[in-house]
Amino acid sequence: MFEDRTAESDADFPSSWKQELSVAEQEIQTDECKVQDQESQSTEFASIEVQTITVEETASPDTLDMDALAEFVNKAALLIEEELDLIATSRAFDTIMSYGDEDEEENDVTLVNTIEVVDGLSISDIDWNNTGGNLVVGLSGGEHVEWCTHLPDLNIYRVDRSGTIVGGKPQQRFNLPSCISQVAAHPSDPQLLAAGTVTGEILLFKMDRGENELSIGQVESHAPVVSLLWMSRVNLLACHSNGILRLWILDTKKYTLSLTKTFKVSSKHMPKQFKSLRSGEVGVRHASFSQDEPDRAIIGTESGAVVLADIESELILTDGGDEELYDPVALVYPLHTAPINCIAVSPIDGSIFATTAQDGILNIISMVQPTMPVISYQMDTPPNYCDWSSIKPGVIGVASTGAVYIFDVLQNKSAAIHKINVSARNLHLPLTVLKFSKNDGLRLSAGDKFGRIYVWRLPPILSTSNIHENAQFQSMVFNVE
Repeated sequence: MFEDRTAESDADFPSSWKQELSVAEQEIQTDECKVQDQESQSTEFASIEVQTITVEETASPDTLDMDALAEFVNKAALLIEEELDLIATSRAFDTIMSYGDEDEEENDVTLVNTIEVVDGLSISDIDWNNTGGNLVVGLSGGEHVEWCTHLPDLNIYRVDRSGTIVGGKPQQRFNLPSCISQVAAHPSDPQLLAAGTVTGEILLFKMDRGENELSIGQVESHAPVVSLLWMSRVNLLACHSNGILRLWILDTKKYTLSLTKTFKVSSKHMPKQFKSLRSGEVGVRHASFSQDEPDRAIIGTESGAVVLADIESELILTDGGDEELYDPVALVYPLHTAPINCIAVSPIDGSIFATTAQDGILNIISMVQPTMPVISYQMDTPPNYCDWSSIKPGVIGVASTGAVYIFDVLQNKSAAIHKINVSARNLHLPLTVLKFSKNDGLRLSAGDKFGRIYVWRLPPILSTSNIHENAQFQSMVFNVE
C-alpha cells in the first residue's frame, strides 16, 4: 500500500526566481545617554577674620626705602604747591565771588596786610612770582658810602588771592652776603628767582632746594645792580649804576650763570646838556623791557634821558679798556630834567611805557613818537616807583612819599583816580617800591624806607577788563597830540 514519507536526499535544486533574505544585526541609532554625578549648586559659606594684615606682617621702619620716600615727597610737594598757586590766582569765580561786606563800596581799595619785616632796614625791592602766589622781598641798609657790612635776608611770603599773607611771616628766608638792591622772579619757573646786591653780585635761588644760593655771578666791578631783567627764559640782563650792562645766560640743568656779553652806555651818545659830570660815565637808575622786543632794553639815567639799548649790538667800544665792551645805545630821548626813578613797560602793549623822575612828572610814552609824551601828570611829590596792572589796561600805580596813587590813563588824563594814604605816627612814609600781582592784577604791594610791607586788595573796577578797553589802550600808540 501507499504511505506518506519524506525522502531523505542530499540533492538540492536552487530556485531561479526566489532570492534569499540577508539578515544582519544592527545597534540602535541613538546616542548613548550619558550620566554624570554633580555636587549641589548651592553657595558655600566660610567664616573669615577681619580683613587687615596682622602686626607681624606690617613693614617696619627698617625695611622702608627712605630715599625713595623723600624723592616722592619732594615731587608731590612741588605739584601740590603749584596747584595751590593756580587755585589761589584763578579768575574762574570772579563773577560769583565777592570779598568783604555786601555794603562795601565797589571801588574801594582795601588794605589787607601791613607787616614790619626788620627794624632798621628798608624795603629795597619786591616782586611777585609768575603765578602770583609768592611775594619776594629784598632788604637793604639804605645809602652806602662804603663797603656794605649788612647781612640782610631775602624773604619769601605766600599770599592768597584775597591779599592775606599766609601765617603773617615769611615762608622762607635766604641769607645774603650784602644788601639787596634788586629781585627778579623767573618768568616761567615759580620756584626760581635772581637777586642783585649793592656790591654788584648776581645771586640765583631755587626755593625748593634749601636756603643757599645756587650760583653767584660776580665780576671785578662792584657797582650796585639797579635793575634785573629776565629778557627770556635763559637770558638775564643786569644793569649796574655805572652804566655797565651784563648779559648772563642760565644753564637750566645745573642752575648756574655764565657771563656772555658786557655792554657800556657811553656818554658820547648823550646830548651835551645831559652829560654826566663824570667823564665817560653815564649813571643808570632803572631799566625795563618789552616782551614783544626781548632784545631791547629801555634805560633811565641820572640826567633824565631815556636810552633805548640793543643787547644784540656787535659794535665794540674803543674806550673800553682791557675789557671788551659793546656799545648798546640805539637812541636817546630827553624826557625829564631830573634823575629818572623808574621805567615801566606795559605788559598789555609793549609799545607804551611810563617814566617817573625827581622832577615830579609821570610820563606815558608811545614808541611811535617817544620824544613827546602821550600824557603827563604833574605830581605834588616826586614819584619813586611805578608799575602797570597786568590785567586792567591803562591802570598804573605810583609810589610816592606818604601815598600810593592809582591812575587810569583811559578814564582820567589829568589826575589820579585813587589816592591811598600811607602813614604811621603822623609821619608820611617814603615808599620805595610798588608792584601789581602778576597774572590776576587783584593785589597791589608796596614797601617803604622803614622796612614795612603793605598789601592791598583791588576792587573789580581796577582788576577786570574788556576787549573795548584793550583796543582803546592800544590806540594810544597813535594818539600823540
